Amino acid sequence: MHSLRTALALALASAALVACSDQPNSAPTDPSGPRVSIPAAVNGDLLTLLPCDINQLKADSRAFTSPSDVLSTIANALQTEIGRRGQSETATDLVLDGLSRIAAIRGTANQNSDITALVFDRLVKGWLACAKPDFVAGAEAPNPPVAAGEVGGFGPALGSHWVFEVRGKDTDPAGGAYERNKPALTSSIFWALEQGEATWAASIGGSLKPDRVFIYGYQTSSETIPAKSGSSFDHFTIPKISPDGTRNPTFTLSMKVGLCGVEGLGTGRRVNHDGVFLPLESNFACTPPAVIADGSSIYAFRLLNPISLAQRAIEFFGPQQLHAALGGVVGSRPKGLSPSSVYDLSAYLLTGLDSIADGRTSKPLALKKGGDVTVTVSFDGALAPKGTPVTVSVVGNKSSIAFFKDGSNGTPGPTVTRYANASGVVSFGDVYLTKAGGYILAFQVTLPNGTGGFDFKGANVIQSNSFNYQGK
Repeated sequence: MHSLRTALALALASAALVACSDQPNSAPTDPSGPRVSIPAAVNGDLLTLLPCDINQLKADSRAFTSPSDVLSTIANALQTEIGRRGQSETATDLVLDGLSRIAAIRGTANQNSDITALVFDRLVKGWLACAKPDFVAGAEAPNPPVAAGEVGGFGPALGSHWVFEVRGKDTDPAGGAYERNKPALTSSIFWALEQGEATWAASIGGSLKPDRVFIYGYQTSSETIPAKSGSSFDHFTIPKISPDGTRNPTFTLSMKVGLCGVEGLGTGRRVNHDGVFLPLESNFACTPPAVIADGSSIYAFRLLNPISLAQRAIEFFGPQQLHAALGGVVGSRPKGLSPSSVYDLSAYLLTGLDSIADGRTSKPLALKKGGDVTVTVSFDGALAPKGTPVTVSVVGNKSSIAFFKDGSNGTPGPTVTRYANASGVVSFGDVYLTKAGGYILAFQVTLPNGTGGFDFKGANVIQSNSFNYQGK
């Protein structure tokens, strides 16, 4: 087996040198029956796979690229391994070799011009079906926005605005997993998922082997929204990362997610992961992916037929110019993966603060008209996204003599941060002042850094009326 893997590595390395690729840096050197459902996904739809079918896998691989391509060599090795030991760790490694090679071919002259989205979706799922069941357990099915009657799943990865890469061992490509095949007009802004440590190998942990990861994702929206930068994007991985960053903890991944080409340093632009803003992480390589000539639609489904593919073969499949690395990036280090967007926290304004009533330290803050103290966060008629943080403090409390408690049993502190709901409203219900005296409160859009300080403080501050608090 050692000699076989050595021969494969040499063959894959040789193939990568001659392959044309739109990979942002060096190309990868590796690359019907009853339905079987793997354990349910946590956050998305279940990825449903048919049983491993090597013959169908090999047929779809030939439909995707030349039978003489190294992908066929990998498929033959996978067939031998499964015949001997079943869906083993070695078989899973070969599955990832195959997916890595598919990623290298995607959008190049090595991809057959008549491949369809339907076949490509079956191809990717066919390879995944031959991996260890625990490796694909909990995986989420891609659910990109598609037009009526169009093929979803992995099929749209033949078009633009997708990431589709394998990372991990030394024979995998170096660098991040980038949104590729961007149209020329937006090629300078793209999503990136990069390793959190010095290498991908150092970033992958847990007991689940092999230590590699399949990364896929797509643009979900490019709608123009006030105070929003660029598109929204969904990233996924196999093995799946749970929301808290571990899976029992068989698989962990230290990573950075960011929007390249949008400056974060010195601005209020921050990544929002599924309703949670995270502190800025700007240390990204952000190697730009290649540009394709035809990108008039977000997903090129109308172009995924043999005639139109042949017409654009020279433009789309030919080598593409790589541009210099970009300096601007808005990024973060999430524990888990979820929908991502970038918003400019500095743009948001606070409104809707009513008069605060006098009270006692044994009672929470309340309005004169009754009810909890609330503020609304918006900009240019658009409400702030869920999770936008707002902090309340005491005006003139430089020595931190007065404190708040977040909840009646909360630890006293100089500020309390609450977060906007889906309606852009931030509630400060169940917030207590700990000392009698006269007060004016200040409300401000901020972003805590997780260590007791703030990653960002907005310039817009609104103040309450003067009110008095008595002891218990």
